Amino acid sequence: ATQQIEMTKEIYERGGVVNLRYVRFQNVNSLSIFVADNLGDDDVTAISQLAFIGTAINSANVSDIRQGEEGHSH
Repeated sequence: ATQQIEMTKEIYERGGVVNLRYVRFQNVNSLSIFVADNLGDDDVTAISQLAFIGTAINSANVSDIRQGEEGHSH
């Protein structure tokens, strides 16, 4: 499964946080990232930080995750 993300200038200016679809990343063994175009058509792509935050699959309780999502506004 894949998820395509377009990093716009607005997302970048908000800190670059992008929420991913949980169901697509439940059992990830590898991850590939492809940068098709640079922001602002620059000649060079520079990624200073890339962080993934999640929960190990063997300790995740789906009902806890769903309850946590209801309490957050994004």
